[in-house]
Amino acid sequence: MNCITNQVFFFAFTAFVQCFYNSLFSNVENEMKNIRAYITIQKELQSHLFQVSYHVDSSLYPCKIPVMILQPIVENAILHGLASSRKQDRSLSLSAFGKG
Repeated sequence: MNCITNQVFFFAFTAFVQCFYNSLFSNVENEMKNIRAYITIQKELQSHLFQVSYHVDSSLYPCKIPVMILQPIVENAILHGLASSRKQDRSLSLSAFGKG
């Protein structure tokens, strides 16, 4: 990793770890920030082998959810879906929509 890549990795890792110091519950907005940091880390570790798109309804941002509830799902998608894929254009799409 070069100097800029190290800085990106460091800031993403710091943002990701900070989520553990708050409380048991967070909101969707904060959890998406954590997921973005986690994905940045994974992309660095996997040499940017995949692309990510986000489609999250901003009306969901204030909704309370348990801290780190999304991270294991995203981790499994990356490690068991994308990493083992034989496709050249690997992509991960994260979507969340409210009712009606």
